[in-house]
Amino acid sequence: MLALSRILERGRRKHLTSQLLLPGSNSRQSPLQTVVTPRRAHNSFQPRTLHDRYPSMRKISLQVKAPSLRVRIWLVLQDPTSSRLARVASLTLLVAVLVSGTVFVLQTEPAMTPYAPALGVIETICMVLFSADFVVRLVCAPSTREFVLDLFNWIDVASIIPFYLELFFKARHISSLASLRVLRLFRVARIFKLSRYTSSAQMFFHSIRQSSQALYMLLFLVSVAMVMFSSALYVAEYTDSGCIPSKYSAYCQEQDTEQSSTCCDPTPFYSIGATLWWSIATMATVGYGDDVPATPQGQAIASLALLAGILILALPTSVIGGNFQRLVRADLQKQKSEQWHKQRTHRPEEQEQYMRGLLIEYKWMTTDEHIIEYADLLSVYDAESKGYLSDAEMDVFEDDLIRLRDTGLHSNQAMRNEENGIRCSIRRFAGHVKRSRFLEAADELVQFRLLESEAMLECKLAHLVKRIGAIENKLKLLNEEAGAN
Repeated sequence: MLALSRILERGRRKHLTSQLLLPGSNSRQSPLQTVVTPRRAHNSFQPRTLHDRYPSMRKISLQVKAPSLRVRIWLVLQDPTSSRLARVASLTLLVAVLVSGTVFVLQTEPAMTPYAPALGVIETICMVLFSADFVVRLVCAPSTREFVLDLFNWIDVASIIPFYLELFFKARHISSLASLRVLRLFRVARIFKLSRYTSSAQMFFHSIRQSSQALYMLLFLVSVAMVMFSSALYVAEYTDSGCIPSKYSAYCQEQDTEQSSTCCDPTPFYSIGATLWWSIATMATVGYGDDVPATPQGQAIASLALLAGILILALPTSVIGGNFQRLVRADLQKQKSEQWHKQRTHRPEEQEQYMRGLLIEYKWMTTDEHIIEYADLLSVYDAESKGYLSDAEMDVFEDDLIRLRDTGLHSNQAMRNEENGIRCSIRRFAGHVKRSRFLEAADELVQFRLLESEAMLECKLAHLVKRIGAIENKLKLLNEEAGAN
């Protein structure tokens, strides 16, 4: 990490000096200046990572020593990408969620009553598995406060508690049908556990947040239209007797009660509140037809409500659908970009482009600057002098950038402040053009060489440490073989 910071600092100084003292020397156009950086666009979708939900994990990841056994156990159950065992554990829990949901559905089928004991055993096994997962994650969590604030953990609680409350009620012989039904309804929360293993739910809710303005407009327009059409239909269908006029009622005509004072067919639109259900069902075009207007003026109002519903629902819904499609396309493009870089990581040209994009992403330079050479990065990270970086070496480079960002070592703002100081110094001696330029250039050259020597020395030392470690391992094996003989 220190070697990378020195190279970045040297590149920044070299770029600044070239601009101020040697005008035109930086005029060459880099073929990578039009690179598309991996920075996510504004309002694009970015799933919440483990570090976002648990900020304490950032500090743990920066530690040199290996994480404790407690953290490793927590990662196995919390992060499916942390290890092969974690993937097996997540797959097991995912299957348990699906089995539990299937059992919940089958228990409501009358034909499955003979199999109720077997289904109960399966549900008990799943609940024991969920309970053990929750308790272990709670005990091993790096931060109890962050664990409590995590929404997914509350979903787990909502899916586990009803099972034990049912056991408690049965043990106390409490057979309140209403309370048992409410508890069984909470079992549906187990389905939401699936959202932990996929980013689709996060993408959906993110698209809803991005469409909040359209949703507010939809809610406002629907509310206004419901009240307006409900009031109009109530007035159109209103009668003093509270009945549908007999000439518009087929039931009354069959009973031949036109001259009768009794009400043979009461109107369903006896108040504006009772008409609201008809209004929303009509504008949503679901076509229930439970309550329909009988008078011609009421049917005309219903026709207008149908047309208004199509217009009101179509415009905001298209905005929501467009935002969701945009997020899906951006996510697919991101996945393709990541796969593209993984497949071509050993190409020097592609590596240079990707590394430049990372430097732009972490704000070490801008898209119109070229402050660092690919060869300088190779001198630090290419320990075997291959001419390119392996996957592990590229991971080390990205990890160093993240650590530089988190620790603030040689941050971009500090380098900018240093640039301002250099600019002021150069402008202060602008009257002595030849002498000041020569002295400043010589001073910068000395600093560049010192930094270069320091970076190269650190690289060589790191390479030497690796070699010494390999030699120690070989000596250890030789000693073991000698002891065995």
